[in-house]
Amino acid sequence: MADVLFNDVDLFESAVSSEGVTWGDCAGEFSAVVDQAFSLVEADAFLALARPIARTGGSLSLEVRTQAQFALVAYCAGPPSKEDFVALEIVQGHPIASLNQGNGVVTLRSETTVSDGAWHRLGLHFGPSHVELSVDGQVQSLRTGLGRNQFFDLAGHLYLGGLDVASQSRAVLQHGLQSETSLRGCLRHGQVNDKPVGLPDALVTRGLKPDCVWEFPCLQDPCQPGARCVQDGTDGFRCLCAPDGEEESESVADDCVRANFTGPYRVFASLDELLALAPLRVAEGGSDVVTTEHIKLLVDYRELGVSDTGVLFHVMDPPKHGALEIEVWHRGTPDNVFTFADLETRKVRYTHDGSENHGDSVVFELEFRSRSFDLPASLQRRRRFVLHVLVSPVNDAPRVKVPPGKVLRLAKGTRKLLTSELLEADDEDTKPSELVYKVLSLGDTDKDGFMEHADRPGEPLRSFTQANIDRRLVSFVHRGREAESHVALGVSDGGSEAQSQTVVLRVQAFDLALSLANNTGLVLARGGWTALSTTNLSAVTNAPDQSLDIRYEVSGSIERFQLATRQSPA
Repeated sequence: MADVLFNDVDLFESAVSSEGVTWGDCAGEFSAVVDQAFSLVEADAFLALARPIARTGGSLSLEVRTQAQFALVAYCAGPPSKEDFVALEIVQGHPIASLNQGNGVVTLRSETTVSDGAWHRLGLHFGPSHVELSVDGQVQSLRTGLGRNQFFDLAGHLYLGGLDVASQSRAVLQHGLQSETSLRGCLRHGQVNDKPVGLPDALVTRGLKPDCVWEFPCLQDPCQPGARCVQDGTDGFRCLCAPDGEEESESVADDCVRANFTGPYRVFASLDELLALAPLRVAEGGSDVVTTEHIKLLVDYRELGVSDTGVLFHVMDPPKHGALEIEVWHRGTPDNVFTFADLETRKVRYTHDGSENHGDSVVFELEFRSRSFDLPASLQRRRRFVLHVLVSPVNDAPRVKVPPGKVLRLAKGTRKLLTSELLEADDEDTKPSELVYKVLSLGDTDKDGFMEHADRPGEPLRSFTQANIDRRLVSFVHRGREAESHVALGVSDGGSEAQSQTVVLRVQAFDLALSLANNTGLVLARGGWTALSTTNLSAVTNAPDQSLDIRYEVSGSIERFQLATRQSPA
């Protein structure tokens, strides 16, 4: 039913204002399941259950999520003639259990803070002689004194999250509760006497929404240093800051959001919302159009005589890791300005530069221009805001650098180390130890040669890493037959199928040549001796960069020097 009138009086509207009836879409509450979370979204919100607590005591547990420093979590009281009550509240961020069975108020305070926007499990177990409070499994207990009254005389509803007006007044004035407002947050997984309770068990509800709709963006520290973040609604925030020499006020509140804050937020002018911002999401190296889904105007500017082309966005700081392209054929504005009409017609595009930076931002200033009306003072100056770009990383294939015309030259029948000057793979996402070379084609190993690891000489390698090359552990071994061959290599990051383009390493083998560099001969006395050194006898090869060992074959008689006074036949 809707629009029910009696004598021109809207009955539903009257019920809302005078009887506390909530009128709206209640279908979510009726279809909720018992373990489903629910949100308290109004200042006087609450959920009331039938009184399930026996005279000898009982137990209550539930999970709470809030940032409020003061809030009521649970409350049940006796008849007006009795002082009995049981309450669980949050005071200065700490859970406090209070109860009275007619012998005086007993309180138990937890040292754990729960006003941090995270889910916390609270539990209360009480009887005539004890009370136990648990927070996230940490239990505190207290033995209560035995007085005249041995039972709890509780008669009203068990309230969760808040109270109706009458009960609120009694809870504060008669029972001394310190929380005067409903919980601004969410509750879930409630249990009373170990029996699950939730929205389906409610007798009365007010100001509730199924599921947890509360977000606490201030916990992400979205404001610039020196600014204060305050919650705005269930999922918004505003940064309160003041220019130099001015005091902080609600009217100075929109352009002190951190430049690197990547969550959605709104821009305010005085108390009127101007913009709702949502990050633009692109793939690494990709692009997308900036639309009204990312920059949404919340003010009805047309009523102020401002056209779509009179809403101007000035680019103050362009993106650092991409480009902003504005596709406008005819413009009467500078190149760094576009209008809301351009935004609506999808003429503004962001393109990422493909770097490994997974975040970017553009700083704009919003300006309203009206030809027929005087704008409100709050809209007469430009408002600065930041559009954030979230870049999804892409697993790029590694890049292999082989200098043009570079050839692996070595003497026939020898081995030569592979160095990073010849082969170097690069991938900013991957460590050298995870960049894997695979030998795709090597020809006939008996004729051309093979790759070899320093720790396994003579064993052909089918794969090796960039770290192996950097540590000078990989060599190419020539078999000594063909003068020229080719090695085809591919590189992957080891953890995916992304592989670089095949690179071909050209190998040239030449005949090894030896020549004498020194041969001075020896002159010594009969019966004397002297040691041979490279100044007397040395040879060189035509492969000086291979560090080849040169062996001398002795014909005749010679002695090898061992100790100062001993020689042995060579």
